[in-house]
Amino acid sequence: VRLEGSEEAVADAVRSVGGESLEDEAAFWQGLRDLTLPFFEDPAPLWRLSVPVDAPQPALAANWFLDWGGAQRWCVTDEAPEKVLEAARALGGHALRYRPTPLRTALAPGLRALHARIREAFDPAGLFTAVPWES
Repeated sequence: VRLEGSEEAVADAVRSVGGESLEDEAAFWQGLRDLTLPFFEDPAPLWRLSVPVDAPQPALAANWFLDWGGAQRWCVTDEAPEKVLEAARALGGHALRYRPTPLRTALAPGLRALHARIREAFDPAGLFTAVPWES
């Protein structure tokens, strides 16, 4: 849990919820940004779910790392891709598999067409590889 606010407010929150300070906060946040924290070393498939902050935890057999107040949830799991994608959809969000190969939640037809037009406008030569959508 990341606590922010005045020194007094943070001290009160620490007394209430517990926790400890990081010795090197910058290294931690850089490791999270670069996906180099120990959590990300697990060789199992790595997913990022983007869901509403107040969404319940999906019923997946997984190791979790919550970020953005719970709206971004990293998940390391051997669950079937269809199960992870459906879990994110059921919570009103979407999922992106980072490894072993990229895969993301399918878009509604209208939104998918809009994405295609935007990609064509910004990358007409098709230089950037798009992450495939779930079929």
